Amino acid sequence: RLVGSEMCIRDRYQRRVREKLIEIKMRASFLTKTNFSLFKTRNNLNRNFSFWSSPNFNRPAQEELKTGLLTGLNEVREKKGKITNSEFLYGLKLLPPTSAPLKNLEKKDQNLQVLVSDPNYIASIVLVTLRRLSIPYEDSNSWRKLIENEFKGKLNLIELIIIEDDWYAFFSFLINYCLRKIIPSNYHNRSLVYYGKAHKFKSIVDTKNDFALYAFLLDKQSKIIWKTTGGIIEKEKEEITQIIIKLEENKSF
Repeated sequence: RLVGSEMCIRDRYQRRVREKLIEIKMRASFLTKTNFSLFKTRNNLNRNFSFWSSPNFNRPAQEELKTGLLTGLNEVREKKGKITNSEFLYGLKLLPPTSAPLKNLEKKDQNLQVLVSDPNYIASIVLVTLRRLSIPYEDSNSWRKLIENEFKGKLNLIELIIIEDDWYAFFSFLINYCLRKIIPSNYHNRSLVYYGKAHKFKSIVDTKNDFALYAFLLDKQSKIIWKTTGGIIEKEKEEITQIIIKLEENKSF
């Protein structure tokens, strides 16, 4: 059931901000490829639209034109967030898209590796999202309940919120305000927000669907042990329990 803040976010932010900006970008992408008789020369066209025609600006719009804006969202809804099955991994490190410190929701610099290596916990669950405001509340909240009810003092819960679209950086104050409304205040210092390109990051950790919630279980060296998508289910609780037992016994994977 939606609470008031979520309705505000979905109705006002997603409909009026996200869709309008995407529409503007797609129009800009179309304009750069169209021959306009209103302009006397191609040089004039390139000069007037040099910013719009840059690869960094056009790439998100081109991807959405190719795949369709709602394709990823429909997949998440049809599969109820579980677009992939859980799997055990080891060796690959989960590193943020940039080496620079990220800002948390308390507007302070924070380093992902420092949070993951916290000596007060055995391991960390890192929730990675690329469209955080589109994630169902029950999915993200299921991980908080898991930590607080069954793995308190053992698992650290961290959120890595990636906002890849250049346009959203202009509205960071509004986005961060909405994020602070839907994420409990005691998690704000462990919720990191990154505005910028993340194509390399997405290809490395295989986050293909921008509308999905990806959960990674990391050891203290930021190595991925296990991953899944969507909210937590009973089978995955058992898998996490087995991992925690191994880590407590200092057994290798």
